[in-house]
Amino acid sequence: MHVFSIPAVLNLISLYNWKGPNNWPKNKTHTFDESENFRADKEVISDIVHEFLITLLTSHRYGVIFHDQTLGGSRNKHNQLVHTVLQNLEKPWEYEKPSDLIVRIMGACTDLIRSQYNAIEPFLEPRVSPKWNCLLKFIGKIVKSVNPVSCIKTCAVELKAKNLISALLSLAKSLAVPSTIVKVAILPGLDHDSLSVKHEALSLLLIIANQLKAISLAAKEFYKTFIV
Repeated sequence: MHVFSIPAVLNLISLYNWKGPNNWPKNKTHTFDESENFRADKEVISDIVHEFLITLLTSHRYGVIFHDQTLGGSRNKHNQLVHTVLQNLEKPWEYEKPSDLIVRIMGACTDLIRSQYNAIEPFLEPRVSPKWNCLLKFIGKIVKSVNPVSCIKTCAVELKAKNLISALLSLAKSLAVPSTIVKVAILPGLDHDSLSVKHEALSLLLIIANQLKAISLAAKEFYKTFIV
């Protein structure tokens, strides 16, 4: 935690937009940016940084994150460092690797999903735009990122059956069915004039319904196993 402070992690994330060697002559930057070698080097660095950040920010064993035994039901953030880092990212859903990183983080840190939903709220209003489509796909990936079976295995040792069921219900209510997103994006989207907007809104609604089903089945199986 001391090595990977918030500034250190943010500096690593900035390498997604690596501009080339610091000693490259300023008057040659434009040529350098357009060269095939530069694009290849940039892609290699971006891939390496991405893999490293995935381990650092999504691995409970090797990274800097902690389990959330309440499955997002608590107002407390068990992963404050990662939360602060995420607050410094601007519209990550518009970029492939930052978007993938955040989705993976949400799957590992359920306590941060609520704050991520709050961060995207200003951009939810339906509109005919590829960026809005990307946003709804991003939300769908976050919804699907939580594996209820894995959550049960992680928390069953620490929580009694009654508390675990309550945690799963909280997960379903606040994470798999984000009320703000339903009210601001999905319902108006289904009533929008654009077919593409309707399609994205309906697709997200189906993802939410499927995740609710998965959570329900996982809770049912756990309860049957516990009773037996």
